[in-house]
Amino acid sequence: MRTFKRWRERARLRHLARRGDAVLGAQEFWDGVLYLARELIPEDDREISRDLFTLLAYAWSAAAEKRRPYDPFEVLRALRDRAWLGYADTPALIAQIRRDLPRAAAAARMAEYFAELRAKRSTYLFLPIVSRIDRHQLGPLPRHLELDRTMAEFHHASLATVA
Repeated sequence: MRTFKRWRERARLRHLARRGDAVLGAQEFWDGVLYLARELIPEDDREISRDLFTLLAYAWSAAAEKRRPYDPFEVLRALRDRAWLGYADTPALIAQIRRDLPRAAAAARMAEYFAELRAKRSTYLFLPIVSRIDRHQLGPLPRHLELDRTMAEFHHASLATVA
């Protein structure tokens, strides 16, 4: 009896994965995505942006080719491009997700959510994802910025303090 239940559950999960409503065998990927979401967007007031990051990661992973290694920077670049598309052209992002996951109920729910963000003029919530991924891939900042040099050279002038 237990064997039949396990077999039926595995068959149901495989069906969900084929439809795009589940990603199987990706626990390490999801642990990494959730950790990265908290690292990239740590502020509590950016919780919706973190959730958007997770939704975009899910849509990417459900449509991605399985059994192939991916460079993390490529994955982040793909998520950044999708986040920018969500900000700049939300209907195009919705169309892309529906094209990638045509039979998935999750894609329909994401499309409704993104359409609601667009209707409420809240697509700016995608921008923290874009900026944080850009910052992450930029590398370390220079030790001294040009403004720091200006302040050091002109500290005696009153206009330098305004800058």
